Amino acid sequence: MHCKYLAKCLWTYLHCECCTDCLCQLGDVVLKDLNLKAEALNSLKLPVTVKAGFIGTITLKVLKKFH
Repeated sequence: MHCKYLAKCLWTYLHCECCTDCLCQLGDVVLKDLNLKAEALNSLKLPVTVKAGFIGTITLKVLKKFH
């Protein structure tokens, strides 16, 4: 169940082609070279306009109790 939740959260902010299966692993899940959606930061109402963004690495720690 947490796999779908994690994927939904990531896809809200990122253009990522990571599959739900990789998010179902226990321990560290490392996602690399992710493109940030331009509209991802709109809700923060910052005085900037994001045209493109990039995230090098995100490491998610998936605990056993949530699996």
